[in-house]
Amino acid sequence: MNEAFEAIKNFFAAHEDFFLVVGLVSAALFACTLVLVPVAVVALPEDYFTREKPAGNRRLFALRVFSLVARNVLGIVLLLLGILLLILPGPGWLTILAGVALIDLPFKRRLEIKILSLPVVRNAVNGLRAKRGKKPLQFPDSDVNKSR
Repeated sequence: MNEAFEAIKNFFAAHEDFFLVVGLVSAALFACTLVLVPVAVVALPEDYFTREKPAGNRRLFALRVFSLVARNVLGIVLLLLGILLLILPGPGWLTILAGVALIDLPFKRRLEIKILSLPVVRNAVNGLRAKRGKKPLQFPDSDVNKSR
């Protein structure tokens, strides 16, 4: 038992710089989530989940394609980093959620609505929006809108 402890202690001592960097990155990501998640929730229009997507402007096609590729690449990087942070110290699940939110998945909108339709999550999100003077989010399911 003592030998195993010494081996682990030596491993961490040998890789001290790596763990310091991972710890700093984890702390930075956690701080970013504390700031950016509330900003994103408040920035959403109240009808975000009930409105139809507007038709795109043909002149901005190249910009939309670049934005789509960049957002998905960043999402995949965050997803992989989040999986790594599940093993290493850091906010792994929050980073995974941020990555999934950026990636274009066919079921993403339904998943967002399902998560935000949970009473605990909905009340927290709409409470945060109310503090900033924003109206509550609307959902396509009329039962969800009535239960607020």
